[in-house]
Amino acid sequence: TAMHRLNGQHYYIFGNHDEMFRHKEVRDCFVWCKDVENLKVQGYPNIWLSHYAHRVWNGSHRGAYHLYGHTHNVLPEGDYLSTDVGVDAQNFYPISLEEVDKRLKQRKGKFEGKQWVCECGHSFLATDTSAKICAKCTKEMKLV
Repeated sequence: TAMHRLNGQHYYIFGNHDEMFRHKEVRDCFVWCKDVENLKVQGYPNIWLSHYAHRVWNGSHRGAYHLYGHTHNVLPEGDYLSTDVGVDAQNFYPISLEEVDKRLKQRKGKFEGKQWVCECGHSFLATDTSAKICAKCTKEMKLV
């Protein structure tokens, strides 16, 4: 198969077009195949992998990265610590972890050291710049 021509070890996150994975010889080309995975790589925030893009994910409120595919680079990414790493979003080349980290650190700089506050006194550290509604009083919060 074409997989045998690729260098390195390969891991697979299941998505919505996985018919070929019914065949054991395809699954056996990968170290593992999972629905989602939480990676811990020394020197980086936790990295949560899913085929699908999420607004929140495991560790998102603690600065974890989220890497996904599925959207074929048409979903606006905003200021979240997530990014589409599908090859069609990367000019049909894989993206390195170093490049992902560089990209997401630039986004993180927009809200680092800031917090969401509400006039009712509720507040929490910012992990993105998307508008927030207070869970206590349902008023719009401010990023300060």
